[in-house]
Amino acid sequence: LGRILSLYEPREFTREDGSRGMVRSVEIADDTGVIRASLWDDQANQQFSEGDAVRIANPRVTLRNDVVEISAGRTTQVTRVKDEESDLPALKDIQEKIYPSKKIDEIEEDLRNIRVSGEIMEAFGNKILFEMCPSCNKRVIWEEDTYVCEVCGEEVENPEYLMIISILLEDDTGTIRTTFFRQAAEDLLGISTKEAEEIIDKTGDEGSLEEKVVELVGRQIKIIADAGFDEYNEEVRLNAKKVLEKMKTYLQSHSIPNLT
Repeated sequence: LGRILSLYEPREFTREDGSRGMVRSVEIADDTGVIRASLWDDQANQQFSEGDAVRIANPRVTLRNDVVEISAGRTTQVTRVKDEESDLPALKDIQEKIYPSKKIDEIEEDLRNIRVSGEIMEAFGNKILFEMCPSCNKRVIWEEDTYVCEVCGEEVENPEYLMIISILLEDDTGTIRTTFFRQAAEDLLGISTKEAEEIIDKTGDEGSLEEKVVELVGRQIKIIADAGFDEYNEEVRLNAKKVLEKMKTYLQSHSIPNLT
């Protein structure tokens, strides 16, 4: 029993037998913590909103990357619960408790669901859409005039696209590289992956969105993120999970009078 903290868009995929399936990720929380749940097929089509109280009965419990997750399939019941029928705290109260606020110099490897605020000092946008295999959701490569998935061992005629945006975030204690994936990237940039695809298709230039990405520089943001260690660069980085606030800079949000 918990409240929905984050709700991601359903994603279609192809099974080994050629049939189509659907999966949707949500994050469920109470005042003790947060857990990711995967809703499959018919469960993925249920209409939920962030803040809804839900009960998930008889899920499958798994351990992935040392993190416990739950999965709701055919034998799992997922139902919305009225507020008066549960003793769950309000969504805001849950967020305050399970999302501890951290300054950048306090961030350590393996911290999860931390709340970080800062200013975007750099934003990297020469390429923000990456081609993915619709079956296994892994990166595909361009090989001899076609995309190929090395995992599935097949050509991919119509790849799906994953939006990724990387920024340098700064507060009064330091800076940290932060990466936004999928919906978090869409929320940061203010456009959907589909809209980004259409812009690139129209211009024929993968870098056509770079100017829009660069416009993020100077904005104040507040995010929920996980911290991990990047072995290649030997530094701690953030994986942004959710954009809580995105504020314009002072000059962007206030008109400046003409003094001449």
